[in-house]
Amino acid sequence: MRITFILPFINMTGGNKVILQYANCLTTRGHQVTVAYPIIPLRFGAPWSDLHTLYVQVMQGLGNLRKGVRVRWFDLHARLIRPMTLSARSIPDADAVVATAWPTAYYVHRYPPSKGEKFYIIQHYEVWSGPKGLVDGTWTLPLKKIVIASWLQELAEHQFGQRVERVITNGINLDDFYGQPRAASGPKRVGMLWHYLEWKGLQDGLTAFERARERFPGLTLVLFATHRFPGIPEDAEFHLNPPISTIREIYTSCDVFLSPSWSEGCQAPPMEAMACGCAVVATNVGGIPDYAIAGETALVVPPKRPDLLAEALIELLADDDNRQRIALAGQRHIQQFTWDRATDQLEGVFRTPCHL
Repeated sequence: MRITFILPFINMTGGNKVILQYANCLTTRGHQVTVAYPIIPLRFGAPWSDLHTLYVQVMQGLGNLRKGVRVRWFDLHARLIRPMTLSARSIPDADAVVATAWPTAYYVHRYPPSKGEKFYIIQHYEVWSGPKGLVDGTWTLPLKKIVIASWLQELAEHQFGQRVERVITNGINLDDFYGQPRAASGPKRVGMLWHYLEWKGLQDGLTAFERARERFPGLTLVLFATHRFPGIPEDAEFHLNPPISTIREIYTSCDVFLSPSWSEGCQAPPMEAMACGCAVVATNVGGIPDYAIAGETALVVPPKRPDLLAEALIELLADDDNRQRIALAGQRHIQQFTWDRATDQLEGVFRTPCHL
């Protein structure tokens, strides 16, 4: 098959990483895969009225020109193109064309049939990244919809009255993420992803950590992020834009990984931590209900409840046998969520006759 993925930009994000992983897997299987992104990144906000934002977008586009047509942060094997715009004349003919974020859905909707059957991989309810009216409008476009978590299927069906072709839980690369549960000896360590978006729940995570540190005075907070966002605690161990090998070492060095988000699409870090043998405490959002079993493979609490996060964190830190039991169960359970499995399911959707 000839398959084209349409990205809004090529920067490192969890959503882009998912799409590029699919592009690699499909290329390995013999498909002709193209990944397209525009020179000037698509704006996720309101129409072009903010001159400052327009300036930033243009400067990013000029930066893309200097960098060349390649991905610096991912080893992409598929064909990569960078047209001036995502207009139909810049996109190759194909059997399938796939929108990957809400601004790209409008482009794919307007493409002629020669660009391929139209799909939309929905990775979040993206009202945090653009006007609600425009985001909501993409859910009712006549595109075949694939979602990465069960909660997105429920949203599509109940709020927008839309059919979802399939829920496909993201995969994990087990060659990159592996390890054993941390031994009981030594100072306790808690890992967490650092991010600037409020719905990532960082303040809840910090509150839970501080309450746990009252019980365990030597507790160390280990953070990593793609950028040095403000507010990083001075006494935390911080890793800026670490490579995958270092992220694996972070997980394996920690007793517990804390995921305090209020909302997610299908978050990867808890999956990665589980694969590395690190016990997980997470809020019950995003992909957690799909790839974790509460109380068995992870401790799961409601979002926006730092008190319950703290209780779960303390429970695992205080009982190494229970922590290691949860860690081993999580590691065994997460093995089934491979990219081969996810790609099998995606291929199946691409080959299924249209139901629109």
